[in-house]
Amino acid sequence: LTDHRLWLAFEDGFSREFCLSYLVPYEAVFSPLADQQVFEQAEVNSALGTVVRPNGADLDPDVLYRIMRGQSVETARGIAS
Repeated sequence: LTDHRLWLAFEDGFSREFCLSYLVPYEAVFSPLADQQVFEQAEVNSALGTVVRPNGADLDPDVLYRIMRGQSVETARGIAS
């Protein structure tokens, strides 16, 4: 999608549009994603079970799922119960 957005679908059938620009500061490994043309090179890596970019930048699918469901990221990372 345009404007740094992805349509994400999960194994349980939950799907939704997600705007990455609100979550990821475009620094370090994510800095190339500020360029929409680079951002659009996203692919699903079935072995990793997440979206990846040619430079190896990826996001934890459990974290994405929890954020999209309105749950805390700390819970997704096992920091809190």
